[in-house]
Amino acid sequence: MLYQTAISSAVDIPTITSSLLLLPLLAAVTPSTQKIAVICFDSTALSDAHLKAAWPQADCDNIVKVGIEGTAAWKMINRSDAVYDWNLIGSTLNDLCDKSSLNENVGAVIVECCAFTPFVRYIQSRLHCPTLDIISTLRALLSQQWCRMCSSTCEAQGEESEAMLAQHRGAN
Repeated sequence: MLYQTAISSAVDIPTITSSLLLLPLLAAVTPSTQKIAVICFDSTALSDAHLKAAWPQADCDNIVKVGIEGTAAWKMINRSDAVYDWNLIGSTLNDLCDKSSLNENVGAVIVECCAFTPFVRYIQSRLHCPTLDIISTLRALLSQQWCRMCSSTCEAQGEESEAMLAQHRGAN
């Protein structure tokens, strides 16, 4: 996250380096009386500088940082030859959702580790608040954009439009 500006300036394509870029969005829709939680791989490595790089106006005291550091799942994922045990990761995230810090006035959650993406809906159901990660968010945005592009193109093509639009919606 600390290098977002440098990387995006150095390449000719849109670049997103972190789910932390969702902080301003969640802050805009979360009541100011509630906190935003960031679930990450290792909360000891997530500094206030990372939060401020993503959102310069961040009130870091209003952001709860939790991670799986020290767990068997953390040790497994941290290996260079890791083969993910999804049951272990899921169980670890289940335990993490039981932590008191995640249940004290949290109004929204950012899932920062891409290995946790398959569990975003589960985390949301456990914590009962909006839960976003960058992969799912981009997937949703791109699928909607794709359907809009197909709609405008297909309208000019007559009867084929419905079949083409249905095919694109079915694939996403």
